[in-house]
Amino acid sequence: MEPWLERAAALRPDRVAIEAPDGALTYAELLDRARAAARGMQGVVAIDEPPGLEFAVQLHGALLAGAAAMPVDRRLNARERSALTRSAAPGTALIVHTSGTTGAPRPVELTQGNILANALGTAVALGHDPGERWLCPLPLSHVGGLMVLLRSAVYATTVVIGTEIRDDVTLASLVPTMLARLLEAGAPPPPRLRAIMLGGAPADRTLLVRARDAGWPVAPTYGLTQACSAVTV
Repeated sequence: MEPWLERAAALRPDRVAIEAPDGALTYAELLDRARAAARGMQGVVAIDEPPGLEFAVQLHGALLAGAAAMPVDRRLNARERSALTRSAAPGTALIVHTSGTTGAPRPVELTQGNILANALGTAVALGHDPGERWLCPLPLSHVGGLMVLLRSAVYATTVVIGTEIRDDVTLASLVPTMLARLLEAGAPPPPRLRAIMLGGAPADRTLLVRARDAGWPVAPTYGLTQACSAVTV
């Protein structure tokens, strides 16, 4: 059973846990909905939801139930989704598929210990703000976006699902293409932004210099699914 959501709801019940295009949920509300979703969940729970509130509810519901949560990429067709589901076997907290850049996507089993270690390591690398608001425009079916949701639950802070760089965000997870588009648009960095975890693809040195000169606090990151996202920051 996942301890973080219950702990966050006990410590900060009225804190917004997640903001998304389809609304917002406090930690108390997220826990209530996740507990309801957890009823009957067992084995491998495939999560086939768009990025938003219901995805978070299903994810935490599976973890509360002691099932293995397996996010599914909605861009896959029905045959591909079925193949991924058949390839998975329970025994862990998460089953996340690799990106498939060097072959077919492969299921990777991640434990609650993996999740906690990654969350704590990221906090050491980037620091921790109790009022953190972490922007996540990344797909939640892959580990980079998924871990933003889970780190926020461990920290009892807020995750913001969406693509808008708002003034109130303090951290953001982006890929180089997203950062390049921000620079091309001449967008100024938000006043509270402490760092951008930049990963998912190699970052060209020219891009990093442009970002630095424009005042964007970029933290180049390397990670992989098998290590539960970020390894170096």
